[in-house]
Amino acid sequence: AKASGCIVEDAGDALLVGIGINVAVAPETGDGGRRSACLRDHGADIDADTCARDCTERLVRATIEAASRSAIVESYRAIMAVDCAMYTRLPDGRRGRKVSPVHLGDWGELTVVDEDGNEETLIAD
Repeated sequence: AKASGCIVEDAGDALLVGIGINVAVAPETGDGGRRSACLRDHGADIDADTCARDCTERLVRATIEAASRSAIVESYRAIMAVDCAMYTRLPDGRRGRKVSPVHLGDWGELTVVDEDGNEETLIAD
């Protein structure tokens, strides 16, 4: 189950970071993605405002401490779950092929492998 997600987009001279965390409610997912979860269902005793403040403070601190792109990518590589299954998403939002992550590139691009052993680097439009 998925309780959070993030997206990073290149805006030329800046990176735009979007983070979503299901704190108290696990919304329905009708797009074929993974089942959602929320922190409260797993024992977290935190409210949305505190969660947002804590995450922002940690993100700012981590960015200051490791402000280079390569350091951020290396940090993510260290915690990336390569043993989880995920699905590609088709342009119309439906679930695509089952894939597993194998590598995070130097610019944050994700390389996955499908059940037939075919590798593909995923890039957002």
